[in-house]
Amino acid sequence: MLEHKNSPLHCALLKWYTKRLFGKQFKRLVLRGASGFDQTWTQQNQPPVIFYGNHQTWWDGFFYVHLLWHYGFEYAIMMEEKNLKRFRFFQKTGVFGVDLDSRLDRGKGVLYAVDWLRKQGPARRRALVIYPHGRLVPEWEPLPDFQPGLARIVQRVENVLAIPVLTRIHYGQHPLPNVDMIIGEPVCRGKGIADNLFAEGLANILTNLSPYFRCNPLCDMRIIWENTKKLRGEA
Repeated sequence: MLEHKNSPLHCALLKWYTKRLFGKQFKRLVLRGASGFDQTWTQQNQPPVIFYGNHQTWWDGFFYVHLLWHYGFEYAIMMEEKNLKRFRFFQKTGVFGVDLDSRLDRGKGVLYAVDWLRKQGPARRRALVIYPHGRLVPEWEPLPDFQPGLARIVQRVENVLAIPVLTRIHYGQHPLPNVDMIIGEPVCRGKGIADNLFAEGLANILTNLSPYFRCNPLCDMRIIWENTKKLRGEA
């Protein structure tokens, strides 16, 4: 497997690069969830967080790093090793690689993630991003079963919060699409918590989408990136 680093220079370059890309491709990047969904993320002394969700496009990793930067997390993102070898730059921006075709390497990846989450420092909370389906799943395809990695990591990290995130790209009254990252209810591993509850947490978002898009006091919306004429090169 390939270990990750968080180089300030490489992260700054990635932020500049992704904002330019977003400016040409998207209208805005929005987080949606139940009222107060992000309150626990801003408390520095809380346990680490695992964000897990669907993986349907090449863009997904970029969306997550903007979420993580916005909230000031120290983060790591799990990626398939063969893809990370093609884009070594990302290894210095918080991405580590696991050979999903090797049972031994998958085990190393789980232990690496567990060890990294346990070493959370006093300054910033740590967050791990994982795609538990183990592959890119197009929007038209039903979500497959989860791979066991997520449950194994949660089992080994005390009090960690596993938070499901459903990512959707959709068009409205603008020629550029919106990106919505819909945040579900956290799943915390404990006695009596079955592994299938992680998958159910994501499925519950998918089957109850409409309330997140209505204007009501029970749901919140956070815009973490928005397009401007300057970004599009029109200013």
